[in-house]
Amino acid sequence: MAKSLDSESTAQVQRLVRDELAQVKRQASTAGELYAHTCYLRNIRNYGIHAGGEEQESLEHAFTEPSTMVLVLETQRHLVRLLTAANAAGAGLGLTRPVLSEEPAQ
Repeated sequence: MAKSLDSESTAQVQRLVRDELAQVKRQASTAGELYAHTCYLRNIRNYGIHAGGEEQESLEHAFTEPSTMVLVLETQRHLVRLLTAANAAGAGLGLTRPVLSEEPAQ
């Protein structure tokens, strides 16, 4: 993992995290779902950064204002699930409670 982090190999880090989370009892499907959303975010990022390439309808929708808002909300939910799964895997993030919460702010 450290080698992948040092080389900034995002895709490799994502696969390694998925593999680690999938080893936790009853976390295999969660690991797969988290990985799928992470890949989707990476694809959107790559498509947005490398403008001028072939237009991809499957990603173009993400660049509208309403879709961006949905993406922000879904990504917040994704990060909460990722933190929960990491804690269940014993990642030792040093957090006693989630930094992000599914509870609305009051």
